[in-house]
Amino acid sequence: MTNAMIRQLEVLSVERRPEACMGCGFEDQCSIRGCTVMKAAIATLRAQTEEKPPLTLDELETALGGGGNGQ
Repeated sequence: MTNAMIRQLEVLSVERRPEACMGCGFEDQCSIRGCTVMKAAIATLRAQTEEKPPLTLDELETALGGGGNGQ
């Protein structure tokens, strides 16, 4: 996501009219593919909040400093 896209996203966040999108410079068949700026924002947020798989019991015991012998 570029700085220009972030600026456009800021414009979209406060505008209450559909014309805010027209001529933004990032158009790529938005009516068919969706808003390029919004899709880039979603991809960025997903990448930042990507869920990691849960720890295994061994990994959890190691993280907690346990010896792994149940004591």
